[in-house]
Amino acid sequence: MSESIDTNSIKKKRKVIWLIWFLPVVALLISSWMVFKHLNEQAEEITVYFDSADGFIEDKTPLKYKGIKVGIISNINVNETNLNEFIVTIKVNKRVKSVIAKEGTKFWKVEPKVSLTEITGLNTILSGVYIDLLLSSDNIKDINNYKSKTVFKAINERPVNLLKNKGIFLTLSSQKGSLSVGSPILYKSFIVGKILKKSLEDKNIIYTIFIQNKYKNLIKENTVFWNISGFDLKASLSGIKLRVENLATLVAGGITFDSNDNTKLLINSNKIFKLYDSKEDVIFNDKLITLTLKSKKGINENLTQVLHNDIVIGKVTNSKFLSTNNCTEVTILLKKDFMHLLEYEPYFHIVKPKLSLEKFKEITDVLKDDYINLTKQSKKKGEPLYSFTLYTKAKKISMYSIVLKTNDSIKVSKESPVYFKDIKVGKVSYKKLQKKSDTVIIGLDIFWKYRYLVNDSSLFYLESPIEFHASLSEINIKTAPLKSFIKAGVSFDTPNLKEKSTTKHFELFNSYKNMLDERYLQAKGSRFKIEIDKLTSINKNDFIYYKGIEAGKIIGNKYNKKSQKIDIELFIFKEFADLINTSTRFYSVGGIDIDISLDKVNIKTRSLDTLIKGAISFVTLDTTAKKADIRHRFKYFKNLDEAQEKYIHASIFMKKGFNLKKGSKILYKDITIGKIKDLKFTKDDNVIAAIDILKTHSKLLNKDTIFYLDDFKFGITKIENPSAALLGPRISIIAGKSDIGKRDFTLITYKPMQEFDKNGLRVVVNSKTKSSLKQNSPV
Repeated sequence: MSESIDTNSIKKKRKVIWLIWFLPVVALLISSWMVFKHLNEQAEEITVYFDSADGFIEDKTPLKYKGIKVGIISNINVNETNLNEFIVTIKVNKRVKSVIAKEGTKFWKVEPKVSLTEITGLNTILSGVYIDLLLSSDNIKDINNYKSKTVFKAINERPVNLLKNKGIFLTLSSQKGSLSVGSPILYKSFIVGKILKKSLEDKNIIYTIFIQNKYKNLIKENTVFWNISGFDLKASLSGIKLRVENLATLVAGGITFDSNDNTKLLINSNKIFKLYDSKEDVIFNDKLITLTLKSKKGINENLTQVLHNDIVIGKVTNSKFLSTNNCTEVTILLKKDFMHLLEYEPYFHIVKPKLSLEKFKEITDVLKDDYINLTKQSKKKGEPLYSFTLYTKAKKISMYSIVLKTNDSIKVSKESPVYFKDIKVGKVSYKKLQKKSDTVIIGLDIFWKYRYLVNDSSLFYLESPIEFHASLSEINIKTAPLKSFIKAGVSFDTPNLKEKSTTKHFELFNSYKNMLDERYLQAKGSRFKIEIDKLTSINKNDFIYYKGIEAGKIIGNKYNKKSQKIDIELFIFKEFADLINTSTRFYSVGGIDIDISLDKVNIKTRSLDTLIKGAISFVTLDTTAKKADIRHRFKYFKNLDEAQEKYIHASIFMKKGFNLKKGSKILYKDITIGKIKDLKFTKDDNVIAAIDILKTHSKLLNKDTIFYLDDFKFGITKIENPSAALLGPRISIIAGKSDIGKRDFTLITYKPMQEFDKNGLRVVVNSKTKSSLKQNSPV
């Protein structure tokens, strides 16, 4: 029995031992899985070199990607080979390390930044400094193709690639670095971008700028950029102009741009644009032109402008004395629009303005500094040069000398100007009396380039400041250039530039008017006479026109005892005189013709001369007619219609005027074919209207033609001729069928029935009382 008890005791002991080892094994398995998991999720390290470690704290400063923490700084050490560089070890989450630790990834420090143009990183004031990163690509497939890398060099600024999907990047080159990163880019006062980067390359300042996507279409191939300051102050004797930009440019400056709307959009964004210092510099060509003055005398430190024909075309950029060559070197820039002048052998010389009564133009002439003047020496185009000699005197101009004679007292003197159409083309060289005579001799020097303006047809006259001539027919005022108010000059006119030049001696007329009179008398042409009953609107010096072109003028009038009429003498230029023969008719040309009807008002005006005083014109009816000799007297007509005899004259008898008047129209089938020329009373107190009917409608003037009054009529059933309510009555015609012509007619006051001229029965009905029946009442 005891052996049985021992056996059971031993079996029970072995069961307790197995339970004791089960729990440690389970614990071991769980701890092993936890260790494996910890090791599997353990962060891997990368190394980034920074120029500064300010604000970095081990095991605290995070690495972020788009605001999400992906790592933390684990260690900071000084680079033993470069004490200005710090080695920062960063533990990176193992799940993202394969993406971050690739070639092309960029790291930079984010910290609070305050400048004149922007404030960034304010969130780090509370959260602390952190490290930000930018991947080499947004596409995970592209990132996987890059090589792995664990050592990086941090950049100092936020990379511009962060904005690549929000706009375009442009590069500007400048000689000045006055602008700051963050300064705005403006277009017509709107901020469209900003400066992202500023660097120095080969003595040039390179700006990388960013333009927002919605404004990128403003950038063209020829876009020009220029620097703008906060305000632009321009002061002169005429006033002060102050222009203020927005606050950002007021503090730190900025850039603006403009381009031609007709040019193509920018295709190559890698193009380097020039950044001009100001808007004024945009108009200048970039090519420097060198002028060498072979003397240090005559140069002014304030020499700043280059002029051509009194127009500013350039500016002086630098002036320095070269002791080695004993000369002064001046560099200039010309405006783009005037660069072509370099192709015509330009001559540069220094001008020192001198104040005189003759040359005084405006108050700024008193204060004007020395300037450089450019003149062309050649008319032929050649290869442009960019290096020239600078002279201290203007090039001597060749002159063409002529002599004027006059018996009048002429108030001109040496150096007095000579004008052609108000342009100075020469000067007076001397003035003297002819020997043993009271004739005044005046010598003129004409600039050689204007030599062609002087020939045998030239007429010279004294240029008075103001010439005033008034008469009943005209008021003539002629003013001379301003210089003539101070000093009298000489002017001339050359009617025919193709005339030969065989003489250098001319007469000087004492006024412009006398010169014009002589011009007509000396011109090639012919004289004719017209005959009028009395002198009314025709005056001496009235012009004669042919088809609106001046053909001559009236040069005199004289009473003819034999004909007891007035002969008007005309002078007609040769090219127009050849058109005149015995069939020519002269007629009056009024300044204005008015044709008024219900549907239109037609006003036809001519030149100012004819508007004020009228004029004379002519028409030739038969080009094959005989030529008119000097004894022929031409008739004078009131207008062109009478001159061309377009009308046939007739008359209409009427008991009263019926509100008809001179000029009232005569119509046939609502088309105007004539008009009333005149209205007169007869001996028995009736009225006769003289009418004109166009020759083209002469067949209407027959024995049985009916003329009736076409007046405004208002009735219950209809309204007739409403235009007469405004413009008055008119006369209408119903054509007859007879072949017998007639010139005298009687006006009936009603419009006949349409069947009045047809065969039918005419019945007379008598009534004891007057009814409402009227002529043409229907039956």
